[in-house]
Amino acid sequence: PGHDLIELTDKMESFTGEFLRSLRDIDGFILKSKSPSCGVSNTKVYRNPEGKEFYSKGKGFFAMRVLENFQDLPVEDEGRLKSPELREHFLTRLFALADLRESTGRMQEVSELMEFHQRYKYLLMAHSQVKLKAMGRLVANAKMENFRETLEEYRRLFIEALKRRPSVGQHVNTIIHIFGHLSKNFNPQEKAHFMRLVENNRGGKIDRKILLEFLRSYAYRFENQYLMTQTYLQPYPEDLQN
Repeated sequence: PGHDLIELTDKMESFTGEFLRSLRDIDGFILKSKSPSCGVSNTKVYRNPEGKEFYSKGKGFFAMRVLENFQDLPVEDEGRLKSPELREHFLTRLFALADLRESTGRMQEVSELMEFHQRYKYLLMAHSQVKLKAMGRLVANAKMENFRETLEEYRRLFIEALKRRPSVGQHVNTIIHIFGHLSKNFNPQEKAHFMRLVENNRGGKIDRKILLEFLRSYAYRFENQYLMTQTYLQPYPEDLQN
């Protein structure tokens, strides 16, 4: 009859395990919002198998297994990605971790790790100055005889650094540091104007994108190669900005 209950847990467990084990070169997950299997935080959970007594909201079955097996990767559902802050953090982590995976996978020299770390200096600064300093020491002391171990520790610190979303204050601090590379090109009035923009951003009056566009434009204008390579100024493709 149509009201008979079918136990699907074992089948779902088997499918999920097999599917997740088959994945290669994965850098993040976007799951279906409110799905019984894929919801990250808003799946309805019931006390009984008939689904008559609502208990709470939680994670879907598939989502739980993803979070258990891929603890280092960004995982979000499509609904939460409507939030600009969550979407920015998700995309920043996604593209940074993909770059980390691909770049470290082909590194043969300490100089290549130094170049990678240099590109990510300000992105890491925005997320964690403590981790940035630890990674800086690690790279500075890297030797070829323990290069693989150094890479593993670098990956671990990089992944941990990006897990927490930066605060407004952390972003402001990073932006001021970057502006320091350009400030000698501006007169006092121009510097004061930029700092007013920074304070307006701190107070929520203007979007941080305005400051990043300003810095990116002047990095190109003054041909500042160091800033032009900084992933913080454009952590993911421009087409995904909106």
